Amino acid sequence: MPDRERVPLMLIKILDNSARHFLDALGPALEQSVHVEIAVAFASHQGIRLIEGQARKALVNKSKIEFIVGLDMCTTEPEAIELLQDMKDSYPEQVALYCYLSPRRNHIYHPKLYLCFGASSATCIIGSSNLTPGGLKDNIEINVMLVGGLDEEAITDAHESYIVLKHNLGRCFIPDNESIELYRQRYERYRKADRQVTQDPSFKQLTELLEERANHLPRPSISAKDLRGWLKLIYEALPAGEFTNADVYVYEPEFKKVYPGNKTIHDKIRQVLQDLAKIGLIKHIDRGRWRKL
Repeated sequence: MPDRERVPLMLIKILDNSARHFLDALGPALEQSVHVEIAVAFASHQGIRLIEGQARKALVNKSKIEFIVGLDMCTTEPEAIELLQDMKDSYPEQVALYCYLSPRRNHIYHPKLYLCFGASSATCIIGSSNLTPGGLKDNIEINVMLVGGLDEEAITDAHESYIVLKHNLGRCFIPDNESIELYRQRYERYRKADRQVTQDPSFKQLTELLEERANHLPRPSISAKDLRGWLKLIYEALPAGEFTNADVYVYEPEFKKVYPGNKTIHDKIRQVLQDLAKIGLIKHIDRGRWRKL
């Protein structure tokens, strides 16, 4: 990893929209970022509007911004997706928009993760706030904001979670006009029926059509350059072809030098191997056996 002036990890604030608004913390971090990753279950048109100014300032300064927005529960507004799509159209090389559609009705996409990477430090906010006016400033929420170096373990672990959300199960897709329109119809049907539509044939049909369309749309691609922290450290240590857990354990002393505060490196290696398999960079062959792809 490149040498940088170490930025100590700090708990800056519990953001509850009472003592301090979530928006007051997110806005400056977003504006000063060089790369942003946002994964939220719900987004609204007005919620996007509240951060649009800072986002566009960051984009003018060549920042890259990614959004993973959930379509489960028909809570994300279609207008919010369209607004993000407009931002993507304005900055096609800098903005990425993905929608997440869960594969099971009892298994919903529900994260609230905001990661803003600056030139030498990163801000990570995790908690209960969705990308809505309520989440950003009006509701009573609980969010933890951390600031630390780009290679700080807590920061890169949050990025690891984001990467797994983005690439695991193939549920993230890049929306097009047809999928957005199908979602709009599904959203409106859900609202008109006062959310009591789980057994409604027309709602089921719209759900199936949206899922079918999503299955034919592009997925986000993954490469080694997307990795940070433990993911990058372990992936780069892997031999070509097949290998075992034991082949990776031999690097524990080297890993310890990078993360001296980690007391469970053995367990961390196993977790990261599983995550690398989930995102498609290695393949699980048998118990304790893998192949680098």
